[in-house]
Amino acid sequence: MAEDFAAPGKYGTLLKIRVSPGATNTAFAGLYGEGAVKLRVAAPPENGRANAEATRFLAESLGVSRSGVEVVRGGGSRDKVVLIRDKTPGAVRDRISRAIHAG
Repeated sequence: MAEDFAAPGKYGTLLKIRVSPGATNTAFAGLYGEGAVKLRVAAPPENGRANAEATRFLAESLGVSRSGVEVVRGGGSRDKVVLIRDKTPGAVRDRISRAIHAG
C-alpha cells in the first residue's frame, strides 16, 4: 500500500482523502491513485454534510474524538487534507490499511 496519503504535521497527521458523497454507507474504498485514500460517505455534498460525515467516520475509525479531526484544505472539494490530531502517520496508515483489507 502506498504511504503518500499520510504525512507528519505540526499537530498530528495530515491525511489526504478523496470523498465520494451520496454512497449507501460510509466506508473506506481503497486508495485513490497513489497519494490519497478514497472515502465513500453516506451524505449529500451540500451544507457541509459530507464533510461532517467524513470527519465523524474518520474519528471513529482512527480512535480519536470528533474534535481531533479537522478538514484543513479542500472543504468544498472532493480532494481534502484532514488533520488527525495526536496520531502518528504510521498509526493512521495501519488503521486505514486494516480497515481497507477487512472490508
